[in-house]
Amino acid sequence: MEKSQEREILGAFAQFIKDVIEAGVKFIGTIVQIGLPTGQTSGRVITCEPIAFDRKGAANYIGVSPSKISELLSAGELSTVVIGGRPKYLKEELDRYVERLRRKSRKQ
Repeated sequence: MEKSQEREILGAFAQFIKDVIEAGVKFIGTIVQIGLPTGQTSGRVITCEPIAFDRKGAANYIGVSPSKISELLSAGELSTVVIGGRPKYLKEELDRYVERLRRKSRKQ
């Protein structure tokens, strides 16, 4: 196979993959953001916000240590859901916990 034929086939395959991804994105309809990073002139960036975190991710999200997340779980301040056989902390529950802290600090 000639180099020009290889490039043509690879180009067609790349376009096919791009079309499949774009169709999937349109079908799912859960895009948070589609755009170009600063300074980039071509291509697309698709980002989605996570809805659940592992212990380390949950700690990072609310700005505490992973051991603090374990303490909050033991104290009943947070709970987990099992996704893929592993405990996860839902973003919405972490947000509610932080909001409770904010309200409590305002009252003092």
